[in-house]
Amino acid sequence: MFLLDHLGHGVGAAALGLAVAVFGLVTRNRRVLRAGLVVLLAVVVAGLLANGLKLVFQLPRPGHRVFSYSFPSGHATTAFAVAAVFGYAFPPAAPLLYLGALVTGLARVYYRDHFVIDVAGGALLGTACGLVLARWLLGRVERKTTALIRWAWAAAAIVGIPAIAWFAVYERELGRHLLRSPLTRGRPEGTITIPFGTEAARASLESGWSGDERWNGEFPFVWAEGLTSTLRIPPLAPQDHHLRLRVNPFLSGQGLSCQVVAVDFNGTGIGRVLLDRGWNDYELEIPGRLIRPVPNEMEFRYGYAHPASRRDTRRLAVAFQSLEIGIGGPSH
Repeated sequence: MFLLDHLGHGVGAAALGLAVAVFGLVTRNRRVLRAGLVVLLAVVVAGLLANGLKLVFQLPRPGHRVFSYSFPSGHATTAFAVAAVFGYAFPPAAPLLYLGALVTGLARVYYRDHFVIDVAGGALLGTACGLVLARWLLGRVERKTTALIRWAWAAAAIVGIPAIAWFAVYERELGRHLLRSPLTRGRPEGTITIPFGTEAARASLESGWSGDERWNGEFPFVWAEGLTSTLRIPPLAPQDHHLRLRVNPFLSGQGLSCQVVAVDFNGTGIGRVLLDRGWNDYELEIPGRLIRPVPNEMEFRYGYAHPASRRDTRRLAVAFQSLEIGIGGPSH
């Protein structure tokens, strides 16, 4: 995924086109030389078109990231433009090239830089751009459809379609418990709040927590250390409640680009949440039948934990800023 993510970048794609052009020049193969030069042009045109459409639509990226707009994916547009040119110039390689472009686009979903719809838009734009330039500048290319090529297209579909479906489900699961707006500051009466990283929260923290820290000197929080952490929750009324969390997963590039957290309340699972990158708010329901008149216990089980750094050997999973438990079901 790391390699593919960089291959879809304009610089990486341009370097690929330049390498092919140089190879064609050295070997005196005009077809290869022209294909490499057309790829260089396609990278520029596709990049301009993708960025122009981003300014037109101005759709936000996942996780409220604001460094640029989301639709269409520039990486996917570039990758499919390259695949279209090379696929037109060298038809037997087209299935593999388009599959590589698809996975390059999906790498952007994997790293939560884009949505699946952004990749789809980039695929259409890049393919159209690449084919128009290839037909205009490379002329007519002889095509022979053999059984091997048909099987190659079938294999690409067998791999590509489930990959798209998997990432669509992945994207849906990431948003299932995510609150689209921040937690309200005006809390209803009876709401229990645990402000992590403060002295007031210490009595609730049992096992699996770090000491109190401050996030870039701005607000208090604590790390969940290891694969499990537990909280002691004060007695609650025997009715349905909602749990709201403000958390930030610790990600180091291994495994999925999100953290997976299973939440148990008094020994019974109440949900499995995928945590997106950055500080976000999540909500789960606590059924009234699970609540005890004595202090309750909540356990968080994490998909993985990683060493904080080379010098800091703590295995970190998730940073917790706040937890709220209020009467009633989830708000979304």
